[in-house]
Amino acid sequence: MGKLPETKPTDGHGGQGPEITIVRLHDGEGDGGQRQTMAKLNVTWKKSAIGYAQDQKDTIRGLGLHRLHQTVEHEDSRSIRGMINKVRHLVQVEELPE
Repeated sequence: MGKLPETKPTDGHGGQGPEITIVRLHDGEGDGGQRQTMAKLNVTWKKSAIGYAQDQKDTIRGLGLHRLHQTVEHEDSRSIRGMINKVRHLVQVEELPE
C-alpha cells in the first residue's frame, strides 16, 4: 500500500490543537426541485434589558426588536435559536404552524 499524504496542522500552534474538518451536509440539490419550508418563530420582547449586559441588549436589537411587547417573525435557524437562547429570560417564543 502507498504512503498516506502528510497532513499539516491547521490551528497555527504547531499541531498541538485539533484539526479542522469542514463537512458539507446538504447542498440543496437532489430534493426533487422542492425546498423544505423552514418553521417560523414569533419572538416577543417581554422584559426590559435595563440592568443586563450590553451584549444582551445588542442581541435584542439583532433580533429586530426595538420596543417592549414588540413581536417579530424569524425563520427557524441555528443562529436565531442561539440568539434567542442568549436572551431567553427577556423574550417569549412561539413556533408558528407551517
